[in-house]
Amino acid sequence: MVDFIQEYFVNPIIYQDKYPPYNVYNTLAYAAIAIAAVYLLYRLLKSKGFVFDGAFFKSIIPFVVFGSLMRIGEDGGILPRVVEISGVQVFPFVTPGIYIVTFLLLLWTWFLAKKTSSSHAEFCEKTLYAGLALIALSAFISLGVLLRLQNPAAFVLIAFIALAIWFAFKRFWQARGLEASFAEQTAVFSQVLDGSATFVGVQFLGYSEQHIVGNAVFSLFGGPWAFLLVKIIFAFGVVELLRRENANEEEKNFILLLITILGLAPGLRDALRILAGI
Repeated sequence: MVDFIQEYFVNPIIYQDKYPPYNVYNTLAYAAIAIAAVYLLYRLLKSKGFVFDGAFFKSIIPFVVFGSLMRIGEDGGILPRVVEISGVQVFPFVTPGIYIVTFLLLLWTWFLAKKTSSSHAEFCEKTLYAGLALIALSAFISLGVLLRLQNPAAFVLIAFIALAIWFAFKRFWQARGLEASFAEQTAVFSQVLDGSATFVGVQFLGYSEQHIVGNAVFSLFGGPWAFLLVKIIFAFGVVELLRRENANEEEKNFILLLITILGLAPGLRDALRILAGI
């Protein structure tokens, strides 16, 4: 068992030049842990009186951007891959470490905001400002990478594709007499940003897909275009399904927040990596 964990979980983190970052075993394990953690987190936050409305949704987005910017700092060699604490090696700026670090910062922000806020609106506002401050800090740390500007045309193409699909989604809903919420629009944009970055990077710039699911889609349908198409169908489908099921508004916002994080975190990182040429 120790050898199994070392081979499929530890080595992909430590030896990035010898092991692919994801395999079937760590992908399934990460997914199972994430699903369980998300369910428990939702129940815990609800019991503590958290309200998952639009303001709460918006306050979380900067923390996702912060995580992606810190990840870029590590990709570009500004931040270390491994940090030694009391003789123990930890990996705070790569997956899954960066998610843990970002979540711990969010928890600390929530704790302080709860202690000093007299209303839900004030709580969300303070959380948002803390996240924006973290964006400024992480952008400053990673500035040397962000200013390399090796592939600006590709970055613009990624943004154009994502914005065009987001706009088409918005117009499609308006044509049906519906108004897409901020959470719905952000979830769609985040997913298609991830799909667009993967499509442009693999199709035109020689990047490779690191995730098991992405590679499976490539193999099954014959190219990175299929990954973008799957992302579009998935994003549109989730929003449509949640509307048809008439889900509780707070539950719907929480699900859309998860969909946003799963798209925005890797999508923004990949787009910025392409921009910097790393």
